[in-house]
Amino acid sequence: MRASPILREQQTFSFARVFPERARCYPLLRYMGSKARLLSWIHEVVAELDFSSALDAFSGSGCVAYLFKCMGRRVVANDFLNFAQHIALATIENPRYRLSSDHCRILLKPNPRRERFIENTFSGIFFTPEDLQFLDNVWSNMPGLPTRYHRSLAIAALVRSCIKRQPRGVFTVAGDPRHYKDERRDLKLSLQEH
Repeated sequence: MRASPILREQQTFSFARVFPERARCYPLLRYMGSKARLLSWIHEVVAELDFSSALDAFSGSGCVAYLFKCMGRRVVANDFLNFAQHIALATIENPRYRLSSDHCRILLKPNPRRERFIENTFSGIFFTPEDLQFLDNVWSNMPGLPTRYHRSLAIAALVRSCIKRQPRGVFTVAGDPRHYKDERRDLKLSLQEH
């Protein structure tokens, strides 16, 4: 895993507590309200506190809860939004599960009985028709994964791909991303390629 550009530099504090290396690798989401840029300050403040558990009541992207996990603390993460729950389940609660190439084959297998909810609901609003069909297909294949952790890992990966694929990382720019005049690589890749 590559370190996030925000967290890449070594951060050592006067009290000789080093920012956890694993926390540097947490995938960043462009998410309104994300505390990713504040992680080193949060770490600096809490590193000297004597505590064994933490509540991240508005976990969002999950970066603060993951920091606490990397610090060896028990973490309770909560958020009103369902996608944030899946991110927390995939990255904080998940004890050891990963998506293997076999799991990816299950998700990517063409499903002629796939639901078309995403395609019908978001056609012409977000993403290409192919991306919408891809999302419906993967979503319809999710029950084939063995555990809720595997399903949450897949959902978290899809969320990150959708955010990266959307111009400026926000869902206020509607329409097919191919029409958006931006040369960034993320906008040229399909969701499946992400």
